[in-house]
Order: sequence, then structure tokens, then C-alpha cells
Amino acid sequence: MRTGVALLATAALVSAGCSTGESETAGESTVTSTTQSVRFVSGSVTFGTPPPTAAAEEPADFGISDVRLEDGRVMVTFFGDGVVNYVGHYVDEAAVMSSNDVLDVPGTSILQLDLISSPAPASGSTVRPLQSNSASTGIVSVQTVEPSDGVTQSFLGTSANRPDFTVTVQPNSPTLVIAVP
Repeated sequence: MRTGVALLATAALVSAGCSTGESETAGESTVTSTTQSVRFVSGSVTFGTPPPTAAAEEPADFGISDVRLEDGRVMVTFFGDGVVNYVGHYVDEAAVMSSNDVLDVPGTSILQLDLISSPAPASGSTVRPLQSNSASTGIVSVQTVEPSDGVTQSFLGTSANRPDFTVTVQPNSPTLVIAVP
């Protein structure tokens, strides 16, 4: 869970580091800052009825059963009972947290979605096969890395340069939907 806290702290620093695009004149030198568009989302969702967290309890069977790309959206379906915290933000490259690997993700921009689970699913570091779609808008590719230290990374290629995106829960289903409106 420390990894999840570190991801949230990093995202807060990135957001705080954005400038307004105003120029300041000090004596003879001019300082110009640039506006940086940061798109960031975070949240938490509970699926099923997980037991209260206690060190003495055995972790419930909980994890991701499917990641699929449909109609320019990514659907992440879970099994079991648990809580998922998520952080989504754009990155310059798809760097795998548990290794030095950088994945090739087709698209104009790469949206990284970190799924932080409690209880943590079994660790591993294999990459699920790349899924790509010829959709002209929205999300055009997704590649997911199996959990490492309770965090599952998904890298989504978008058809536009860092567009706004949403993460929602599908009604009556243990599914997160990531979409570019």
C-alpha cells in the first residue's frame, strides 16, 4: 500500500508544479513560464462486501478477471470482494514499475492507470498481450502488467494528444470503464 501512497503523493506534486503561463519581469531579465496541461484522476471503489481490514484476517480472493478494449473504451472487470484505489495520468513512456522494461503502446499519447488493490492480488510481472483497435477516436490500445506489490499498471494509447478522460464504475457490475469523452 506504500506504493499507492507514493503514487498519490507524486501526482499531487505534479499537479502543484503546473504554472499559470504568466510572464514576470525582474530588472532586465524576463522570466517566462509555460502552461502545462495535466490530466489526472484518482479514486476508490469497493466491489462486493470485503471484510474489515485486520492483520489477523486472511486476504480474500480478489483481483482482475479481464481487461478488454471495446468501442474506444477500456473495461477492467474484477472478481471477488475488495477495494480498488486508482490513479490515472499521462506519461511520456510506458515504464513498468517492477522492472526496467518500457512497453511499446500504440497511440498518440499514453495514459497510465495504476490500480492499487487491498487486499493485494498475487504478485507477478508478466505483461498481458497488447490489445489494439482501429477506432478513430478514444482509446486505441491497452497493455496491462500483472500485479507487483499490489499495483497493476495499465497503459492506454489514445487517438488524440492527452485528451480528457473519465474513470467510472459500470452499473451492477464489478467493472471500471476508462473512456475518452
